[in-house]
Amino acid sequence: MFRTLIITHLLMSLTTARANDIDSYIKAQMKERHIPGLAIAIVQNGDLSEFRGYGLSSVEHEVPVTVRSIFEIGSVTKQVTAVGIMLLVEDGRVDLDAPIRTYMKESPIRWDAVTIRHLLTHTSGIRNYTGLPGFELSRRMNRAAFIHELAKYPLDFTPGEKWSYSNSGYNLLGHIIEQASDQTYWDFLANAVFKPANMADTGDRDLQYVIKHRATGYEWIDDSLLGRDYDLTDLFSAGAMVSSLADLVRWNAALSEIDLLQASSMRELWKPVTLNNGETYPYGFGWYIENIRGYRRLRHNGQTAGFSANYTHYPDQNLSIIVLCNLGTIGLAGDIANGAAKYYIPGLSLKNAVTIDDVAPELTKSLKKLLVDRCNNILQLEKFTSNARKKMIADNAVGVNKRLATYGKPTAFDLIGHEQKESITTRYYRVVIGNKFLVFRFVATDSGLVDDMTLMEEE
Repeated sequence: MFRTLIITHLLMSLTTARANDIDSYIKAQMKERHIPGLAIAIVQNGDLSEFRGYGLSSVEHEVPVTVRSIFEIGSVTKQVTAVGIMLLVEDGRVDLDAPIRTYMKESPIRWDAVTIRHLLTHTSGIRNYTGLPGFELSRRMNRAAFIHELAKYPLDFTPGEKWSYSNSGYNLLGHIIEQASDQTYWDFLANAVFKPANMADTGDRDLQYVIKHRATGYEWIDDSLLGRDYDLTDLFSAGAMVSSLADLVRWNAALSEIDLLQASSMRELWKPVTLNNGETYPYGFGWYIENIRGYRRLRHNGQTAGFSANYTHYPDQNLSIIVLCNLGTIGLAGDIANGAAKYYIPGLSLKNAVTIDDVAPELTKSLKKLLVDRCNNILQLEKFTSNARKKMIADNAVGVNKRLATYGKPTAFDLIGHEQKESITTRYYRVVIGNKFLVFRFVATDSGLVDDMTLMEEE
């Protein structure tokens, strides 16, 4: 009895200490990254260990964030769309390997080889419309108009040949849901998913709707907090969903505890896609499927103007982390979710990342020089490809550069990962700057230019 009391007291003390650590971590991140408001939930073994809001849902009106504040969740929408498709598959109304023209007769002939599975896994080759003009929310396109505009562009590659993120596929999936269910996308999800899961806060972000507790979106640009740009792209079933922290906790329960889908369907969601050449890519149906320092991770970020969201699940630890922010910094919510996970899974810490032998020390030397210059807010743009140059001068990259400059000088630059594919070399380095541990990804071409230098992780 006495031993049981001691163990119980110890566990309570550890839980309290961890909660305090995470609270301090969140507050520090909000201050450092200028986040107006944030909501976080952490669920382990079905129990909520974190479930609260921080900061302001509306800076103008000084409205605090609560667990019922409504945030845009961006591409976290995709996993809901994928579940909608799988419900129709189970009902015999959709075939994963059927050509999409089965459900959309107006599709162009060049899409004949594109299947539902290709759309779900970003392997269709259909051009990503969110980088194209003419798809503004204000136009409120119907299916025919959307397909007509998108069909003007050739396929980027043969369906199934490679993986390339495309919101177009998930937008088309929404139209397929409507065709197969004979309901609007939003009505189908409300009846088949949201009502059964008691998700009353989840729906369409369209600004014409009056939504109680809707958070205001912001951007941090030129050292100032600004209102987001309201000239929005029509994201529909690819990313137009709003939800609350409370509802996403219910969504987590629906995926793990409620028989929302059959076990075979759940396995499809979390199975890496197989390409035409037999290789796999770590993406399923609306989920990235990863192995991070030996730990399995299922996750997706969401990004819209003024908002960042993340939902991450570690299946072997039965740990789920949900982060919602009303700041549009790319990858922001995912960064914070990664940091919070390390309080529950210490092995994820970058301090435990294993270094590997460097067979190209001269390349490492040149890449390190580029990073040192970047930390000094100096960009040698002539060393980058044209694609990389655009990324390096974008608002998000400029913000990262300014933050790096405050950390100090790199004191360690260790190779922890390496991939070679044809003429492209991808390298991952653990970098120590001041008291920060970071992971950078560099993509080098055989021309000697760098095609990517991205901050992947930070602690």
